[in-house]
Amino acid sequence: MTNLEKESRWVSRLERDARVLVGGAIAGGIAGLLWGGIGGRIAMRIIFLTSNPAFAGLQSDDDFTIGQISAASMFLVVVTTIGGAALGAMATVLRSLLRTGTAVAAGAFAVAAAAFFGGAIVHTDGIDFRLLDPLALTVGLFVFLPAAWAGTTIVLVDRFLRPGGWSSRIPGGLVVLVGGLTALVLVALGGALVRDPLSLVVLAVAGIGGLAVASVAIRKGEPATTARTAAHWAVWCILGALTVFGTIDLARDVAALT
Repeated sequence: MTNLEKESRWVSRLERDARVLVGGAIAGGIAGLLWGGIGGRIAMRIIFLTSNPAFAGLQSDDDFTIGQISAASMFLVVVTTIGGAALGAMATVLRSLLRTGTAVAAGAFAVAAAAFFGGAIVHTDGIDFRLLDPLALTVGLFVFLPAAWAGTTIVLVDRFLRPGGWSSRIPGGLVVLVGGLTALVLVALGGALVRDPLSLVVLAVAGIGGLAVASVAIRKGEPATTARTAAHWAVWCILGALTVFGTIDLARDVAALT
């Protein structure tokens, strides 16, 4: 293989990987806008209507005025869209390694997101989950929204990245540029996550599980399929770890609130 052929193959692989990141970022951003931004405000409005009217005007734990839709609502829309885009790119990398159909993948990611992000959102300090009621509705909505975001993201990703899909029509140069910027955001976000002890545990469990599966695949499988098989099961380990630890965290908070 000549140097020109090697360079062409490298550029082609870079563009393909960038399309995965860009497709995931766009899908995650759309889902973040719908479920995090718009859905989040609707959820807060529902909770306000079912809570004691005396709480109107209080500042929530996120500095929103309870019972009012203000400029802070637009800030929420922007943050959830950007955050959804970054997390969507991360989810798409995992999705690309998971050898299952759309329905199974969307369901698995939805369960993991519901548990992990639900456990992160629900907290025992502040007023959001102590004063606003009923508690079951409040917790349920903020467990449902991350699940809906994840499921929607995976469905959109599979549509965007399929042969002839929308992402294949984006100019290559733009894909590489946006993909590079997305990668920088992922590095920054990954650095923040690693500082979280729970994330370290999740990564450790997933890594050990992935290595264990890889060792079995190497002994029983053909070398050409070993990497794909190991990556597939490593993703299941990651999703399982996120679900287990998120559920434990969520159950602990709910128990403390009741």
